Amino acid sequence: MAKQISAWEQHKLDQEQRMLEREIARMEAARDERAYEASLRRRIAIQPYTAPLLDKWRDIRERLWKSFD
Repeated sequence: MAKQISAWEQHKLDQEQRMLEREIARMEAARDERAYEASLRRRIAIQPYTAPLLDKWRDIRERLWKSFD
């Protein structure tokens, strides 16, 4: 036989459920933010290695354009 709970008890249970859902959402947002920051750090770490290649590509492109002039 199910026990009847008062409206106050139901209100407190609902309030606790909402607080739990907010805490879960906050934790998921923090996890997503950490993942995004980690991806940015990886992109920034790769960038110094690609910069010399971009400079070399620009030099080759400039030499080609000069050869057509």
